[in-house]
Amino acid sequence: MPRVLRIINRFSQEGPIYNAAYLAKHLKGYETLVVGGSPLPHERDTRAVFETMGVATCVIPSLGRSIHPVKDWQSSGELQHLIRSYRPEIIHSHSFGHYGLAARLAASSFINAVKVHTYHGHLFSTYQGLRGKFYMHLEKKLARTWDAQIAISNSQREELIHQYKVCDADKVHLVPLGIDTERFKQRDETFRQQLRTSLNIADDEVCIAIIARLDPIKNHALFIYAIHGLVARQYKIKALVIGDGVLKKQLQRQAQQLNLLEGDSPVLRFMSWQDKVEEVLPAVDIVALTSQSEGTPVSLLEAQAASIPIVSTDVGGVHDIMINELTGYLIPNNDLSALIEKLSLLIKDSAMRKSMGDQGRKMVNECFSYERLTADIEELYTRLLKQKLSL
Repeated sequence: MPRVLRIINRFSQEGPIYNAAYLAKHLKGYETLVVGGSPLPHERDTRAVFETMGVATCVIPSLGRSIHPVKDWQSSGELQHLIRSYRPEIIHSHSFGHYGLAARLAASSFINAVKVHTYHGHLFSTYQGLRGKFYMHLEKKLARTWDAQIAISNSQREELIHQYKVCDADKVHLVPLGIDTERFKQRDETFRQQLRTSLNIADDEVCIAIIARLDPIKNHALFIYAIHGLVARQYKIKALVIGDGVLKKQLQRQAQQLNLLEGDSPVLRFMSWQDKVEEVLPAVDIVALTSQSEGTPVSLLEAQAASIPIVSTDVGGVHDIMINELTGYLIPNNDLSALIEKLSLLIKDSAMRKSMGDQGRKMVNECFSYERLTADIEELYTRLLKQKLSL
C-alpha cells in the first residue's frame, strides 16, 4: 500500500486542516501520516479533528512558521528524519503563503518520492520588498522541482500561471476543496429552536454570523460597523462572531463603543471557535465574510452546505465557490454601504433566504463534496506514480 506523508502548516484552525483530514480518511488504498507544527498561542489546536477521524499525526513544533535560518534548521532535520523512517511514496504538502516553504524545502531532496503541493489561502500579494522577492524565488524553485502543484480555484490557478508565473500550466492541476456535506444537512425545527433559545435569539430575529479568525486581513471591523448600521435601521437581528485571534479585545472594544454588547441579550456575541460548527449553524440565517484577501474560505462552503445564504466581499477565490445573486451576494472589498444593503435584502425577505440557501446546498453537494475531492486526488496520484515508475 503506497504511503503518503501529508504536511500541513500547523495543527490550527485553517483551511488545509479539513482538506488534509478528509483526504487522509477517505482516500482508499493509501496509508497516510499527517505532520504539522504546533499551534500558536492564540490558535485552536485541531489535532482532535484528525483523532476523531482515526488519522495518524506527528507534531514537529516549529513547522509552519516564517522562514528563519536558525530555527528552521532543527525542524528541517526532524522532518527529513521522519521522511527517511516513514519512506513515503508520495509527499503532499498543504500550506498558504510563505509559512510552508521551509518544510517543502526540507522535503525536496527526496527525489524518489512523488511530490505534490496544494496552495491554500491568498497567494503572493503579500510578497513585498526584498523579503517578498526571496520568497517568490523559493516558490518558483520549488515549483520547478516538484511533480505537481494543486490550485483549489480557477482564480488561484490563473495567479500561479499567468499573474505571478510560478510554473507552467502543465504542472498546475485544478482540484477544488471538498467537505463532508452530510455534517451540515438541515436539522429539524425543534433543534433549531432549542439552539436559538440557548443563544437568546428570538423567533422574530434574524441571526447573522461571521466565521473567521480574528485577524486584520478578515476585516471584522467592517462586519461590526454593518451590524451597527442594521440596528440603526431598526432591524430585529442578532450577530455572532465565531472565531478567535489577536484582534479579539480590540473588536470587543469596538462593539462596546457601538453599544452592541449591552443588556442581558446583546445584539452581538463573541463565541470563540466552535469544535462542531455544524451544531451552531442551524441557529444562523445569514453568513457574512468581510475579508480583504482570501483563498477559498471553507466557512462559506460549510454555510452553503447548511442551506444558509452568504454575503461576502468579492476577493480571492470566493466567486469560485458561490453563485452571485443565486446562493448569496458578492460585494466590493471594504464597502460598508453595499454590505448593509445586501444584508438588508436578506433580512427583509425570508423566502429569498430559503431559496438562496437551497441553491447553495445543491451547488455544494454537486461540486464540493469530499467524494469528488478524493476521486480527483486518487486519479492524480495514480498518474504521477506511473510517471515516476517510468523514469
